[in-house]
Amino acid sequence: MENNHPVLSKMNQYIKDLEEQASGLNHENLAMAIRRNDENENIRLILLEAIAEDIDVQTVANSVADVLGISLLREISVTFTVAVEASMLVPADFDISDFDVTNVSMEAWNSEVDDFVVQSFEIGDVEES
Repeated sequence: MENNHPVLSKMNQYIKDLEEQASGLNHENLAMAIRRNDENENIRLILLEAIAEDIDVQTVANSVADVLGISLLREISVTFTVAVEASMLVPADFDISDFDVTNVSMEAWNSEVDDFVVQSFEIGDVEES
């Protein structure tokens, strides 16, 4: 009996497509399982070494995070006061109350700090000294 019926042909093609997708997913699942087993073994070895050599917790945590490909960075907010002393040339009739600072920019100069962003700033009274 021939499958010349258009609906049956489409159904057969759909079945073949689903079988190919299932095969691909099974392959991906196997690869993930192998990778997970490798990660588990690496973590087991790290923990055994840490116990045998009394390695500190931070070193163990960083090693495990490396194996799992995860970040242990945490976000914190800080508040600090900045005092600025500046000099400038102004006209003789310049009124310091007309002086306005509109932008504050800072950079973190520390290799352990990523993504330092000034969220807000406030500038108090400007006084002539």
